[in-house]
Amino acid sequence: MFLNILIAKHKPPPLAAIEHKVLPFVLKYHSFSLKGQTGAMKSQYKRLSHSVWLCTYHIIFCPKYRYGILEGKAEVFVRNQLYRLCSQKDQVAVEEVNIQPDHVHLILSIPPKYSVSEIMGYLKGKIAIKLFQEQKDLTKKYWGRHVWARGYCVSTIGLDEEKIRKYIKWQQDQEQKG
Repeated sequence: MFLNILIAKHKPPPLAAIEHKVLPFVLKYHSFSLKGQTGAMKSQYKRLSHSVWLCTYHIIFCPKYRYGILEGKAEVFVRNQLYRLCSQKDQVAVEEVNIQPDHVHLILSIPPKYSVSEIMGYLKGKIAIKLFQEQKDLTKKYWGRHVWARGYCVSTIGLDEEKIRKYIKWQQDQEQKG
């Protein structure tokens, strides 16, 4: 009985009541740390139901054995498939693509609800299936329907590290001032 009364007294406020207080603070932080770029940088941030995010990745992957197969029709096909497949996932966006004969550079915006490995498995798997259906001659070079090398290289693209350090220092100074 006592526990029920204690819980009833300390019931957390509804999420909608918190959201309108927290999100402006988050956006205020970003406008502070990005002086002179507030409008443009704010518009880069995207929203999910409970988060504001900017998750951009530079991803590089290549065909098995680094064979130069991504030329001509194959290049156009892979480029079109990347755009098509990313548009099928919620808020996943291709920002840039550069396809060389033996590797692919991608800049992807991926929401936090997806992992990079999940998206890469999806893209590489679907493109491999469609590529083998479209280009029958690939079965001569790639037996077993494996067109991509096993891994990929990924690095994050985000806010400038120096700006983040400056913000953290500013926050610490504000806390000490009280």
